[in-house]
Amino acid sequence: MPFEMPTAEQPAVVVHGDCRERMAELADASVHVVLTDPPSGLGFMGASWDSFKRYVARTAIGRAAELQLGCADLLRRCRTALAGVSTSEAEQLVREIDEALGVGVEMPAWARGFVVFLVDVWSECKRVLKPGGLVCAWGLPRTSDLLGLSLRLAGLEVKESVLHLFGGGKPAGLDIGRALARAQRVEAAQLDGCHTHLAPGHEVWVVARKPLAGETVASAAVRHSTAALNIGACLMPRRARPKRVRAATGAGGIYGDFAERGSAADGETDDGSFAKDVVLSHAVGCTDVCTSGCPAKLIDQQSGVRTSGRGSKRKASAGKRGHVYGRCTAQVGAEQRSIGDTGGASRFFTRLRVEPRARGLARALAAARASLPARVLYQGKRPSRTLPGYDKQQRQNDHPTVKTQALMRWLVRLLATRPSGESLLVLDPFGGSGSTAVACIAEGARCIAIELDEKHAATARERIAAAVGDVEGARLARANRAEPHQLALC
Repeated sequence: MPFEMPTAEQPAVVVHGDCRERMAELADASVHVVLTDPPSGLGFMGASWDSFKRYVARTAIGRAAELQLGCADLLRRCRTALAGVSTSEAEQLVREIDEALGVGVEMPAWARGFVVFLVDVWSECKRVLKPGGLVCAWGLPRTSDLLGLSLRLAGLEVKESVLHLFGGGKPAGLDIGRALARAQRVEAAQLDGCHTHLAPGHEVWVVARKPLAGETVASAAVRHSTAALNIGACLMPRRARPKRVRAATGAGGIYGDFAERGSAADGETDDGSFAKDVVLSHAVGCTDVCTSGCPAKLIDQQSGVRTSGRGSKRKASAGKRGHVYGRCTAQVGAEQRSIGDTGGASRFFTRLRVEPRARGLARALAAARASLPARVLYQGKRPSRTLPGYDKQQRQNDHPTVKTQALMRWLVRLLATRPSGESLLVLDPFGGSGSTAVACIAEGARCIAIELDEKHAATARERIAAAVGDVEGARLARANRAEPHQLALC
């Protein structure tokens, strides 16, 4: 049956089912943002939900993509149909088809199926998004190219790619030297230390946009609350530095005679820097001092200590035409300061830390009375995977790809918040254990999370209920895990 939309009083819903089917229950142009962690396409741990070798398209857009990506099959069928035609045009076409087929380049079946599956999903996301609505989707480095291709084939415009660097990744694949040694091969020593993969240290979040339907970016942002990134809410903290303002002078210049020219110092500012498309997550265990393997520490070690420029000393103007960029208000010989801070290169990027987890539902609810909705009570990420109200040995969040709340909250803040405080609606077609929904609650957004696996959907219900401090909701979520549809928060 159709599910109710989340509201300010009921900020999130968890819907159990196939997202390609459950999204059909949403109205056209009803969602502001899609933020999701889809399958990787590589058959993760042999799971059937991550294998698409034999996938068959379900939508018209998916079938069109399947036809384009699998054109070798179409060419073979055309070659067979033209075999008995004796016209010169048909013979020329057969020769061209044979030449194309002879190259032998064809997209692997698993990759083609993965792209077509995502096109089916994105086509529904595109329908429910408002004009200019954003899609932010996670991807592994090895298949992020297929992710971007699927977004384009679905008619979305790829706009950004956010690189998330993290610590603690362990290499998958094969240690060739050890494998040969186990097989008692004499070549083992020659390949000692050789491996098939690097250790993972980053993931990609691709941001795409639904076409504006004849509107400008500004009009879509005003009318639909879409198309805009809330950079002001995601500024990177920087040290105090001189604040520069435009200087009103009467100076002329070679670039025209403007009323306001140049700049002047006006005290200091500690406003943050513009958010970049690289995000760092500190390694687990980082406090005031970073642990070994932390991306921020490694970047700073590689860059060394650097000092931002402080500017050259003010020189006297040559000639009578004034300064090229307008009259400078500083005294001759004065040092023209810039940011002037010092540190490693990591200070130029957003750095995320995992907050300490709440140790049990009772403590979480006690904190909720004073701080909701300003903070999230549960942070789900290794090694802090204990669910609210459970001892670590009794019940854990066993979802295989839990995302950190620090990262998800940053993405929600960037994509789905506005300075006015308007509550935007976020859709997560691959809801998992509810990380997106919990982040939305913390940042004041509403969320619909759709999850295929009933067990993970139940986990999401528990996490969300605890995040809003709903004792009874958390209790009912645990007691009714067989509920196949949804949990509306109250």
